[in-house]
Amino acid sequence: MFFNLKLHEDEPIYIQVYGYLKEIIENGMLSKDSKLPSTREMASMIDVSRTTIVKAYELLEDNNLVYTIKGRGTFVSKVPVVKQSEWEINWENNITNYAKMSEKLDIMKHEKLYKKGMISFKSIAPDESLFDVEEVKRAFLNRISIEGEKLLNYGYAKGYKPLIDFIMEYMREKGVNTKGKDLIITNGFTEGFDIVLSSIVQKGDNIICENPTHNTAIKLMKLHQLSIIGIDIDEDGIDLEKIKNALKHNPIKAAYLIPSYHNPTGMVMSYEKMENVYNLLKKHKVPIVEDGFNEELQHLGSHIAPIATICGEENSVIYWKFIKNFIPRNENRMGIWRQETYRCA
Repeated sequence: MFFNLKLHEDEPIYIQVYGYLKEIIENGMLSKDSKLPSTREMASMIDVSRTTIVKAYELLEDNNLVYTIKGRGTFVSKVPVVKQSEWEINWENNITNYAKMSEKLDIMKHEKLYKKGMISFKSIAPDESLFDVEEVKRAFLNRISIEGEKLLNYGYAKGYKPLIDFIMEYMREKGVNTKGKDLIITNGFTEGFDIVLSSIVQKGDNIICENPTHNTAIKLMKLHQLSIIGIDIDEDGIDLEKIKNALKHNPIKAAYLIPSYHNPTGMVMSYEKMENVYNLLKKHKVPIVEDGFNEELQHLGSHIAPIATICGEENSVIYWKFIKNFIPRNENRMGIWRQETYRCA
């Protein structure tokens, strides 16, 4: 900010320097106890003599705007800050309908406040005592010892490359054909689903989902002003006949599904049912956004295969996964899709 000082010939330079510093101190731009540049540094910055700066600093000190500690330098004193109070924006008139709707749909903001000892059956957040903090510390120290300061800088736009490679291999082991597909790491479901909706649907489009479904998904679909067509579910998942009826009478742009450990019902769709759903949507060229956040909850037998395993090399499924099996409640999500298009094959 000191480089902004413009000098002129109408008054002594030390008075101009004093006036400029006085103004920024009284406006709060230099806070209490902030250290001013040394007289030599300041003189060099604005290209004047050191004697000029000494006189300006002395005048500041005479007016109790700064104080000097011998051997340490000159510091800003505690002074009344001139506060602007005339301009006030009526934010209610400036907030967009999108922002108002976001606030209205935020159930966390309007629900009963949490109290110590309360057990919420709505949240899927685990008990913090289950986190292996020491293991996380070791993992972090191990990785930063390998990559050093590089790890603290801006990274790969799609996410941490070694993690992407690891997850792609993990998906191949789950039976997902990753040929010609790509992956992006996002900061949780909300960001990931918002990116997908922003990419494949427009205001007024019809989207199919299970009824009921994930409350945050409903919020995002409403914020994108989509026409949500809820399809009832039973013990084996979404009702095929009702999907057929919706497809027959409406142009459907996408389908959002949670086939395994459905939120909020906990329902698990059979693999045969998944195939039927996939083939039905494929017939009508409706892309599937699959939310597989809880697939690893299976305790007996092998994990449940996602719909993404059915499509093979086809490009019909955008797959989202909650990485709970790596770090519980770590809100990283990943999406896999065919790079050149979102449409079903």
